[in-house]
Amino acid sequence: MSDPIIMASASWCGFSKKFEAQIKDEKKEKSFEVIHCDKDEKHPACVGVSGFPTFKKKLTVKGKSGEGGADEFKECKVGFAATGEVEKSCA
Repeated sequence: MSDPIIMASASWCGFSKKFEAQIKDEKKEKSFEVIHCDKDEKHPACVGVSGFPTFKKKLTVKGKSGEGGADEFKECKVGFAATGEVEKSCA
């Protein structure tokens, strides 16, 4: 299984609430990690977010911040196919 897609959301955002409910209804919790940026604005996935929800893929860049590397986040496009499969494009 691949790493989950990060969904940067806000608890007041209707679109975020709808997508989060769909994630739970479709039992896709293992495919997504939801970060509520209004409660955890210092989370690295929330940096640079200008609208909610924003989907990102976590990338570990080796040698960037010490030996273990550092996490960077790349924006993605996400949706649900008619089959219920998660469609994600993190080019």
